[in-house]
Amino acid sequence: MAVQPLPTTLLNDRIPDWWRPLTVDLGGERIARARLNAETLRHELSLGNAVDAVAYAYGDSEAGERIIDTVRVAARGAENGTPAAVGDAEPPALVAAALADQLAVEPDTEVSTLISLLVLSAHWSGRRPAIEGMRLSDYADRQLEYRSASSRRMTQLSSAPSTSEFVREAMRSLGAAVQDVPGSTLSRRDSKVTTQADIMIALAARIDELAARTDYEHAILREQMRQQTWMQQTWCETAEADWSEVVPEARPIIAAIELAQRTRGATPAVSAEALLGSVLQSDGRGWGIDPAAAVAAAGPYIADRWRVAPHPFLFPLAAELSRWRERKADRDEPEGWRLSPDRAAEDRLAEDRQDENVLSLQAYREALALRLLGYD
Repeated sequence: MAVQPLPTTLLNDRIPDWWRPLTVDLGGERIARARLNAETLRHELSLGNAVDAVAYAYGDSEAGERIIDTVRVAARGAENGTPAAVGDAEPPALVAAALADQLAVEPDTEVSTLISLLVLSAHWSGRRPAIEGMRLSDYADRQLEYRSASSRRMTQLSSAPSTSEFVREAMRSLGAAVQDVPGSTLSRRDSKVTTQADIMIALAARIDELAARTDYEHAILREQMRQQTWMQQTWCETAEADWSEVVPEARPIIAAIELAQRTRGATPAVSAEALLGSVLQSDGRGWGIDPAAAVAAAGPYIADRWRVAPHPFLFPLAAELSRWRERKADRDEPEGWRLSPDRAAEDRLAEDRQDENVLSLQAYREALALRLLGYD
């Protein structure tokens, strides 16, 4: 069964429930204004401000300072003479509502894909959206699932006549006498030249269409072949060793980066979690992996990757890798060092040990989000 996108009426259907915790006034005018403001703000979302938008919707006031002017413009400026403040309840809620509306109304765009990747990163980091009870991470999952399938759907040529049929029919038309057409001033020879030119232009257009669609399908098939071959091989290219010889803590992040290298564009591969799981082949230890230890173990192999971490809790593993580089350079410690326990609480990775498949999927999301932002 084909994956269905979110309903385009999501904002209209859900905003009364979303706004209930924010106000005792749920009259039609208040809800209508909130809906309009969220829709207006959606049109301002872009690859350039998506990181700040998602971070603010998940409680980051510094990101809010950077995007609050955009929110104010969308919300029609000040109410009662007082501009909306970053710390108010409604501005981040408007951003969260605009994010949900974006995923529902424009699921096939790169902006929506980036937002979904960032939302799932925030969820992985233990953050909650500004609107209490909002299922924004579920909406992100749905958008990515739909986008992954739709962007890799094989194209079908139109039902128009085949190229050979088109040429035969066009050549037969050369026998028509244009001078028999009322008002025509062309000679028979001129008419044939004109018709031949039209045929060649139309024929070239059909060949271009066929070539473009063929290239598209070949790209999808190449991606699938590369992923299937990778999944079945025992050799880890990054570590230049058999996967069984790679330190277990390093495998999830290395596998994520290798799958990203075999992913067309920046939309997650279909069944990415299953692909990663097949390569990792968990041995059933059951106690999971410390994310910080995973970064430290993978660091020597991926030191030249993920040079930028645009936001600490939206790119937690990339941020951890940056700290790993700094500390390793400062202390010249061996590869197996552990991070200091006195790190600021807001910069911590999730304290619970992570299932290696879950950790690997998070690393994969960060790799694709960095690609969309032009950093990888």
